[in-house]
Amino acid sequence: NTQGNNLEQQINAIQGWITLGVDAIVVLPIEPTALQPLQRQAQAADIKWLTYLGKMDGADGFVGFDHAQSGQIIAQAAVDWAKANELTNVKALVTTLTPLPSLSPRWTEVTRIFVENDIEVVAEQDAADQTNGLRVAETVLQQHPDLDIIIGMADDAAVGALRAIRLAGADPSKMFVGGQDGSLEGLSAVNDGGAYRASAAILINELGANIVEIGRASCRE
Repeated sequence: NTQGNNLEQQINAIQGWITLGVDAIVVLPIEPTALQPLQRQAQAADIKWLTYLGKMDGADGFVGFDHAQSGQIIAQAAVDWAKANELTNVKALVTTLTPLPSLSPRWTEVTRIFVENDIEVVAEQDAADQTNGLRVAETVLQQHPDLDIIIGMADDAAVGALRAIRLAGADPSKMFVGGQDGSLEGLSAVNDGGAYRASAAILINELGANIVEIGRASCRE
């Protein structure tokens, strides 16, 4: 039931699983340092500790994908859009999630490619869900009403930013919003047209199957 990257909710859930004596725990580590005591507790009880999306030292397994490629794909899509529309003095907002440094290529690659293409990143702020994506975009749009590009480190952040654009009454035809992961809401927004133009999508079904299989495989060892 962890929502909005709520560490306390995640810790409570994991503690419950350890108490139940499950065979394996597969977790997206919101804050690896805070979860290390639980990892040690679980492994001491012969419970396999596995992660996805973010790595943890000493884990029994990991499922991930190329965050650098994800950032490069969405950044290049934004660059191509700006060039196709012959924009100058392009300004961008890039959302981050600094508590999870293993994900950093999702935004560092974006900023690198933007700098190489003379796109000014006017703000980088943590936002991984819709609520924070909305909040951050609203603030930045107030400071930079001529903002051209918003890149979310995840589709949820970008979907929240899209709401901010609508609330601000900005012209969606003159903006590029892009996310990463290929969530249902993100891809639906792409299909709807308007400012949300792309998502660096992963194969969600395949990722989910791999997460399940790594848990099953660990229990067969």
